[in-house]
Formats: sequence, C-alpha cells, structure tokens
Amino acid sequence: IPDIIYHIAPIKFLDKIQSKGLIPKYQEKMSFHPDRIYCELDQSKANKIGGMLKRYVNSAVAVLTIDGKALKQKGVKFFKDPNYNGGVFTHENIPPDLIISVDPFDDGED
Repeated sequence: IPDIIYHIAPIKFLDKIQSKGLIPKYQEKMSFHPDRIYCELDQSKANKIGGMLKRYVNSAVAVLTIDGKALKQKGVKFFKDPNYNGGVFTHENIPPDLIISVDPFDDGED
C-alpha cells in the first residue's frame, strides 16, 4: 500500500464518513461482494472511478485521500481486488482522522 490511497464515495454520505470514518458494509457498490472498503492506489484511476460511480448512483461523489502510511502502521490489511487492476480492499475500518482530504469530483458534466 502506498503512502496515499483513494476512496470514492457519494457526497450524501460525507457527514457520516467524516464523523465515523469508512466502515465496511454493503451499500451502493458497483459490484456485489461481502463487506469491504474499496480503494484505488492511483489518483488518475480514482478520478476515472469517480466518473463511473457518479453515473452509477446518479449523484455527486467525492474523492477521499487517505493516509496509507498510517494504515500500514496500524496493521490494516489490504487485498488486491481481483476484478480491478490497481484496486485494493480491506475488511477493516478506516478512521476519520486518516482521511487527509475530501474533494468533490468534478468531471465537467452536469
């Protein structure tokens, strides 16, 4: 896991994410799997996923920048996503204090 990783989330969940962090649960994901938090290792791919998720949920989304270095230090385990090259997932919580920034995704389409 690199020092910085990315997660895409619908903006309607940001208040909860910023207060409780990311908690693995199945809800409005693009594929059907058990409780996981999906992350992207590359910012440009995260932006691509942002566009896909925005269209999928028909709602505004944000790109969350996460402190991967701190997650490694806490021993959070990540696994390669077999369905997406460069994607990873965890079954563990990501606390709100490890979310470095939240940037609304803007693909210029609205």
